[in-house]
Amino acid sequence: MKKNILILILLTMISVINASAFNNPSGSIKSFLLVHSYLKKTGGSLYQDESRVSGLVNDDTYKIELIAPNVWTIPNKLGTGFVLGVRFYDIPQNVQSLELRVNFPEMTLPTGEKRSSIKRPIDISGHKGSYDWFFEYYFDAAYETNPGDWTIQIYSNSVLLHKSQFEVVQSNTIE
Repeated sequence: MKKNILILILLTMISVINASAFNNPSGSIKSFLLVHSYLKKTGGSLYQDESRVSGLVNDDTYKIELIAPNVWTIPNKLGTGFVLGVRFYDIPQNVQSLELRVNFPEMTLPTGEKRSSIKRPIDISGHKGSYDWFFEYYFDAAYETNPGDWTIQIYSNSVLLHKSQFEVVQSNTIE
């Protein structure tokens, strides 16, 4: 009788563990903050990409200069911006994408559309268990420079893996 009870308990525990792993396959993913800094951008061109915060994205012909490392407060100056770098590790092989969610001060795009958040996938296929991800944002137009919080979150299957927040302030408040 005791042996049957022990077997039943063991099977129940295995069942609970398997159900947890199945319902939350990304729960084991961990993250480590690599960088969060204030940058200056020179050169480059912009092109249309509606999946981006402002509907525009920089090409790869710009140069960046580090203004201040390891800061979370960023002045709202044109031509400057910020970078966030995160390393994700212990990624199960079946996880091939993550979800980026960014909330930011409302901006009115040149089209008249108001935008204060975006969601988009992050392709991590071929990750081999870890992936270094970077998010850069530059204030290229006056409508992007609204003061307020920029909250950047990364999810896997609705599980929050990482959250960072930059505070964009009037440039004269920190000079």
